[in-house]
Amino acid sequence: MIDIQVRWKGEPFSLTARGHADAARNEDGHDLVCCAVSTIIQTLGVSCASLMEVETVYHRADGFARILVTGTETHWEQLVPRFQMAIEGLTVLANQYPQHVSLSVEE
Repeated sequence: MIDIQVRWKGEPFSLTARGHADAARNEDGHDLVCCAVSTIIQTLGVSCASLMEVETVYHRADGFARILVTGTETHWEQLVPRFQMAIEGLTVLANQYPQHVSLSVEE
């Protein structure tokens, strides 16, 4: 199970994911639920890091990812849609695969 916690109102914005989906693997041996979660998180991290004057710390290890974003007040209008999109994608995955993805969003 991948447990994901998101905080996107107030400073700092953050996303933390722990665990593995442990979903069925495709013919190539890939866990596509895990791949989807990883892609959304990596895209959010790269997207936030591309903003100047925003400090983004992105840490990734096996079964773990964390994004911390500070300086949110100056780029609120650019950061909120990025987090909303990630939350929407992760919500879809959590609804489709509730036995593999758990999502908690703190506002």
